[in-house]
Parts: sequence; C-alpha cells; structure tokens
Amino acid sequence: MLVKFTIEPDALSNAKPYHIRNLLKNHWSPYGILVDVDSQNSILKHQLREYYTTFQSNGYPLWQDTSKIDWASIDDPEDLAKYHHKFELALIEETRALVFGLNPTKYCGDVEAVELHNVSESDKFESARQIANCNIPIGQPIVDLWAERFQMLAKISKQITIVDRYAVRNLDNGQKDLLNLFQFLESDSSKCYVTIYSSPDAGGTDLIGSDQITRKLKNRVSQLGLKNIKKITLHLSLNHVFSTYAHDRYIRFDGITCIIGKGIEVFRYQKTNANSIFAFKSSQFINDSRRTEQALRRDDKTSTSRLALRDGSWQLLPTP
Repeated sequence: MLVKFTIEPDALSNAKPYHIRNLLKNHWSPYGILVDVDSQNSILKHQLREYYTTFQSNGYPLWQDTSKIDWASIDDPEDLAKYHHKFELALIEETRALVFGLNPTKYCGDVEAVELHNVSESDKFESARQIANCNIPIGQPIVDLWAERFQMLAKISKQITIVDRYAVRNLDNGQKDLLNLFQFLESDSSKCYVTIYSSPDAGGTDLIGSDQITRKLKNRVSQLGLKNIKKITLHLSLNHVFSTYAHDRYIRFDGITCIIGKGIEVFRYQKTNANSIFAFKSSQFINDSRRTEQALRRDDKTSTSRLALRDGSWQLLPTP
C-alpha cells in the first residue's frame, strides 16, 4: 500500500514551496516512503531539510536509503525502468519529462514517472489512497490481503503492536489468526519485536489463566520455528478494560496504525470469512495509539509476560 518513490534532485530544486508541501502533506506522509538514491551524499536530505523538519510536528514521513543512481545516465524510459527494484514512482524534472513524453504521467516499464507539481495525478498514489480507505472484502485470499496492505509496512518496521482483545483466546483450538500473522511477519521482516494487548476471556473481574496462555503462546511460536521475530511481549487485561480504553482492534507498524474491524481474525483462514472495516492512520495519529496502549498497560490487573528467542529457542523471561 505504501508507494516507494524517489525525487530527481533537479526536480526538487525547481519546485515551488507549495508543491513540496502538497507532496509532504497529501502524498508522502500518508501513503509514501521516499527512497533516497544517494544516501551517502544526500542532496534530497539537504533540499528537504526545512520542509521535513517543519512537518515533523504533524507526523514523520518515511524515508529509506538505498544505493546511488546516476540521473545523468538515464536518457530514456527504458533506462528508468531498470530501477523498478528500488522504487515504483519517480518524480522527475521538466526537461526529462518532455523527453519522456509525460502526459501527465508515463509508465517506464513498472516505474511510473511524473513531474513533482503533477504528483496528484500519480496512479500509484491514487491506488494507495483508495486501498487505504477501502474496507477488506469477504473472500480475499489472505496472501493477497497481506501483500496489498501490510507487506511493505512489515519490511520497514521493527516494532509491531497488536491490540485485539480476542487475539489469544483460541490458541489451542486450531484457530490460526495469530500464528498466520506471525508467519507473514517472519517472511517479510528481517528483525522485529512484537507486542500484544489482549484479553483471556469475555468477562469476569479477575485475570484468570494468564500464565496458561503465556505457556500456550510459547509452545505455539516454538513450533513455528520463528527466527526473525526476536521478542514477544504479552499484556493481558480484563475484557471491560478494553471496552473502556480500546474500542478499535488494530496492528501498529512502528508509527503507522492499521485499524481492522475484525482484528487479526482476518488472517484466520486462507480467505477472509467476512467483510471488515479497515482504516489506515499515518504517523500523524501515533499519539492516539500510544495513549490506548498506555491505558491498557497501566490498569492495575493487567498482567505482562515476555518471551524471547535465545540461542535458537523461545524462553520465558523473568517478570521485571
């Protein structure tokens, strides 16, 4: 769902300030990840510093460094197409746009090219916007669901937070919501840490069975053979605490929150078994999620346990 894009430095030099602000506010921050193709001597970082720093009060646009490309060597669309493994959208300068024949965009193989001032015409950003505001349909293969909405987030995130009161209630009856999610994270994250906020049962005033749930979780993740998930922190709260503080069920990838009406239940079967509300919240809204998680942790009856991968096996860490 995130659009990996880059900017030709000359395009940025000639851009009007309001074009850059439009890029930041309406495209980059909510739906994009800027690929810096000269991370060792970043012209983009220098040129964007003023706008980026100012905009940080409203969110943290995503940035990814990669190896340098020589813009001077890109003479035609076929040359740009060779970089499809680095980015899917290039914001190019006016002269190159004329040579390429942009009207107002052009596909160079799998790479879309557009001038910065025409970024609102980009098919890539429009597709990302539509997905971010589109509910999850019944019958969608979860492999496609993951690839479309979550895969890129998993690739660039280190801290994965799951807030779903039902996430750990059915670990021993064959339901695979959480385990399927773990396997997706294992495939696409090089190293991540997972935090889960959940509830052991539907009612009651005492937290019963938290130790048993932790042991079941340890056994299940041990069976999966996970290597890229390094640590799992489990916070268990009473059901009524979720009713008070956490109405939404969501997965947070670092600063980006994906609200899912059905929670991680969407990953239970090979295809989604129901329609589900979906909302994509960029890092501008991170404080909302953090307040929810803090309230759950601070409840007097919340139980916390930690599992860590040590020497190839999952171990229960001592309670701090």
